[in-house]
Amino acid sequence: MNRTVFILVMLIVISGALTAQTQFPDVLWERGGNTRPAYDIAPLSKGRLIVGSYDGSVRVWDLATRSSTLTLITSRFLGGRAMGVTPDEEMVVTGDADGWVRCWSIESGRLLFTLGRHNARINDVACSPTGQWVAVGDSAGVVRRWDLDSRTILDTMLLTSPIRSISVSPDGRSMVVTTSLADGKNPDTVPNPARIVSIPGLSVRAIIDGVAPGSGGTSPIYEAAYVSSSEIYMVTSNAILTVDGATGAVLDRRSVDYGIAGGPEFLVVEDSARVITAGVLFAGLRRYVKGRSDVDTIIEFGRQVSALAVDRKNRRLFMATQGSDVQIWDLSADTFMFDLEGMTGYLRRAAWTNDGSRIATASTSSDRIRLIDAVDGSVAENVVNPPWGFPTPAAMTFDNDATSLYFTPVGDDGVRRLRRFDLRTSTLDDRFTQRASTVVTSRSTNRVIVLSRDSVFALESGNPQPLVASTIDVCSPWVAVSTRDGRIITSCADSTLRILDGLTGQVLSTVPVSSSVVDILVPASSDGNADVLVLLHYGRTQPDAVDAVIVDASTLQEVSSLSAIGTPFIDGFLGNRIACSRSAEFFAVGQDDGTIAIIERSTRLRVKTLETGGSPVTFITVHPEREWMVAGTADGRVLRLNDPWPKPTSSVVDADVLTPEQLRNADVVQWYLLDGRCVGIGADHHLLYPHQPHVVVARFGNRIKTQLILYGAMR
Repeated sequence: MNRTVFILVMLIVISGALTAQTQFPDVLWERGGNTRPAYDIAPLSKGRLIVGSYDGSVRVWDLATRSSTLTLITSRFLGGRAMGVTPDEEMVVTGDADGWVRCWSIESGRLLFTLGRHNARINDVACSPTGQWVAVGDSAGVVRRWDLDSRTILDTMLLTSPIRSISVSPDGRSMVVTTSLADGKNPDTVPNPARIVSIPGLSVRAIIDGVAPGSGGTSPIYEAAYVSSSEIYMVTSNAILTVDGATGAVLDRRSVDYGIAGGPEFLVVEDSARVITAGVLFAGLRRYVKGRSDVDTIIEFGRQVSALAVDRKNRRLFMATQGSDVQIWDLSADTFMFDLEGMTGYLRRAAWTNDGSRIATASTSSDRIRLIDAVDGSVAENVVNPPWGFPTPAAMTFDNDATSLYFTPVGDDGVRRLRRFDLRTSTLDDRFTQRASTVVTSRSTNRVIVLSRDSVFALESGNPQPLVASTIDVCSPWVAVSTRDGRIITSCADSTLRILDGLTGQVLSTVPVSSSVVDILVPASSDGNADVLVLLHYGRTQPDAVDAVIVDASTLQEVSSLSAIGTPFIDGFLGNRIACSRSAEFFAVGQDDGTIAIIERSTRLRVKTLETGGSPVTFITVHPEREWMVAGTADGRVLRLNDPWPKPTSSVVDADVLTPEQLRNADVVQWYLLDGRCVGIGADHHLLYPHQPHVVVARFGNRIKTQLILYGAMR
């Protein structure tokens, strides 16, 4: 093949790559952990742990690497309630808030089959010792045994109170069912006992009340665990019971006092002589040994527990907390080993560094902000334990050289204040305590502009003393954005836009708008030279819907609009679910079903759909210079999606010489070596291999122009 033919083939191949359509994005990386507390945890073989979370996920963790190796999205949003693992560790059975009972492969993460649906929320799932059947209890008081081979119901039991927990005996011939009080019942007059149930048939063999005979009142049995098929441990609000598994007779009652902690709600059996409990209101771990009157306190204080499990073989204790982390304890020495870091709440906020190399993400109720490397997804920095009560900052911004991260959380006093994290020393700067609603960096002046409800001031990065400060009328700014020529535009709660000077922060003008602007998109590179801006209006044309209004960046006059392009997030959160391409020709809209719809501005049609994994999309943001998209989901994942925008349906190779000005006006510019490698993106890409021939491919709407470059010059 001669050189000319080879180059023509390369042009066709590269142009063809630009025109290909796909429904699935190029997920270059994803990061995340449990976003809600765990409802159940279970150790697996080969150093693994499986965790079921209220965020609707089930994750398998590798304890050696402390990373999640498999994620199942069991329901659309916050639906996870219970799980059970078969003894061969091939299957996990999940029960969700929607009543469905589903069976998943632990190896592949695929849904194998669905057993059926209860008419109420599933509260617990327990697998038999042989793995042939599973017991499921729901909030309507129904317990069913499902055969995992035939997928049919073996037997059913109906109680008058919601099922709390199910524990199956080692021989599979009985199980203990505990209940919780139904709504509207008086706990002082209605007993809430545990029941030993015979298998098969699910007939009640014995009823055990948590209250000592003759003491009056009632006390629920919180949890039960089999020591052997003939002996059961049970915990109440003030006692640990040892119960005969055949007759239900209480063999021993050991009084315990947790004080204000509310009693031992969680129970695991360490061995035949030792049991470990955890209090209701705090992570107090205590060990009780048969025949000993003293108590081993493993830990006295900590976060409230949400689940407890023990690995008897390796003598490890696993404790999930309300902070969404899972702590691992060594029972040989009663010492804390490490934790699997969770990230509480759904991801809501994101901010790019000026060069687009890193992105910061914050969630609804986490004690940390993550700084993620945009190339490989590694966590470059954790901003840990900022002093706030409601962690989600109203705004985050990096300064221009990415040495500082500014954010505006709510503190313990209920006041939203400015905070600064020094990225060079990895420390919080305690000198920054000013009241603040919104913070933004002026890209042209390198000033940090801070707005509060009734004032605005300008800072030099790293200096807490305002250079310029001024008072404005009551504004309560929601969002702010830096635009060309140093101006800053902010939207306010009074349905106005204010144009601020990027050097001083002073208000230049106020522009009324027809409805609340909940976000402002800048479809341009990091220098902020946008020809248009996109205002996201809430309730402008339809209630509970967001309109995208394209305005001229200089005059703020409307150019065009897309009505009801998106809806708020499921909990009412309004912003960050819509992003646009650099040309503002395409819009990405996050959906509750976990997809991202790509809408074409000119036709108003969905031209592409991106899949993210099933959990609702909570934010979308686009790289300041490249066509990369980063999305956050309700289950805590952060995904970088490469080349998300649609490709043109036709390819036209023009012989005209592409000028630098034409390249800057192109929608997409990509640079290739003749071996097919893409070595650059953008009009201003610097040739790293100027001595080698290149092909530059530029897209203008639905037309593609390609040009051969020899020795750094256009040909």
